[in-house]
Parts: sequence; C-alpha cells; structure tokens
Amino acid sequence: MNNPFEEIKNQLDSIHLELNELRSVLTSKHEQNNSKPYLGLDEASEFTGLSKSTIYRLTSQKQIPHIKRGRLLFNRAELTSWIQAGSKTI
Repeated sequence: MNNPFEEIKNQLDSIHLELNELRSVLTSKHEQNNSKPYLGLDEASEFTGLSKSTIYRLTSQKQIPHIKRGRLLFNRAELTSWIQAGSKTI
C-alpha cells in the first residue's frame, strides 16, 4: 500500500509547479500590457475604472487627455497624471 502522505506531497508538488507556471504567464502578460504606451477605449476604461460612455463624454468635453487617430487613443502616462491630478488628499 502506498504511503498516503507521500501521495499528498506529490499532489502538492504538482500544484506548486502549476502555480509557478501560472504566475509566470500572468507576470508576462502584465509586463506586456504595461509596456504599451497607448491604450484603446476598452483598455482606458479598465485602466481608469470609468465606463466607456463616461470616457466618451470626457473626451467630447476635452476633460481627459486623448488622441484621435481614426479611433480614440490614450497615453498611459498622461492618464496616470490626469488621475493623480484629480486625487484629493484628506
């Protein structure tokens, strides 16, 4: 009969390897996303936490930094500065 503790250890080792692989994939995707200097509307919405309709309204009112080159583009650094400029300290 197999040692149940050895089986548990083997399963935990397997889970550990899978988690490390997943961490590697997620880190790689995160680095790829952060290396893009310009964001599309969907990405800007996710980045800022604002809805797409709110972003459209802010762009039409020229209240959010953006570029229009056939579609709306947002510079990641400018969006970060814009968000920080709007923050209030208590």
